Amino acid sequence: MNNLILSCQNLEKTYQKHPILTNVNIEVNSGEIVGFIGENGAGKSTTLKIILGLIKPDKGKVYICGHDLNKNFVAAIKNVGAIIETPSFYANLTGRQNLYLAQNSKRVKTDKIINLLNLKNFIDQKVQKYSLGMKQKLALAMALINEPKLLILDEPTNGLDPKGIKDLKNIILKLVKNYHIGVLISSHNLKELEDFCDEIYLLNKGITTPISLKKNLYYLIKCNNPNQVKETKYFKKEKSFLKTYELDRTLKYLTQHKIKITSIKQVKPSLEDTFFNSLGGHNE
Repeated sequence: MNNLILSCQNLEKTYQKHPILTNVNIEVNSGEIVGFIGENGAGKSTTLKIILGLIKPDKGKVYICGHDLNKNFVAAIKNVGAIIETPSFYANLTGRQNLYLAQNSKRVKTDKIINLLNLKNFIDQKVQKYSLGMKQKLALAMALINEPKLLILDEPTNGLDPKGIKDLKNIILKLVKNYHIGVLISSHNLKELEDFCDEIYLLNKGITTPISLKKNLYYLIKCNNPNQVKETKYFKKEKSFLKTYELDRTLKYLTQHKIKITSIKQVKPSLEDTFFNSLGGHNE
């Protein structure tokens, strides 16, 4: 059974009398990748900064590994590694020297992180010579150097080429599988999140809503003479198909009315479709 690492409970935040967050609830378990999505300006960065203790909520609680962030900040935040906005480094120092400066303890095995992220070929070069992809890997190494239980990533693939994105995703999956780290990742790349997230939260108008793509599975049924079939509360007509979220009840109805079925297709809606539907808009 997974252990709860992060629990955000009823977070609220207002700036200059303008509500930014009104009811934010997020949970992340160990060994779980959780996506965090929303439109620009929805308050995702504000939420992440609250989780990291960079700003305080007006109301609500953040618990990290069971510790109240407000009451026991040090005990809570020592379990967290993060990449927020643009990572900063000492450009005139090597990657290894930057890692040493990020360590809380000399007992941390730096070589373990270097090997995990395949940094050997450039870790002893000055950071000013790094490509964007190399800097992203170093930033991730710095976030992991103190062996956190929760990893927070804000738009971690910005500026990366397809290979860089694939490499980063593989590293995250490896961390989750082998080290049971919990990951909260904010991104505008919905396809990227759809591919490997266990849970997804949508932030809209200051409120978080969990999105389950599995629950939104539906079926398209093709049958003889669909125009002669009357819609019911179990299915709707969609072009030449019958669309249903309740397959068993629909099949029972069609069988009772002696309607011949020629094909059944299961459809998993994309995260993009679910995102726009949840916002009440359309993907055009």
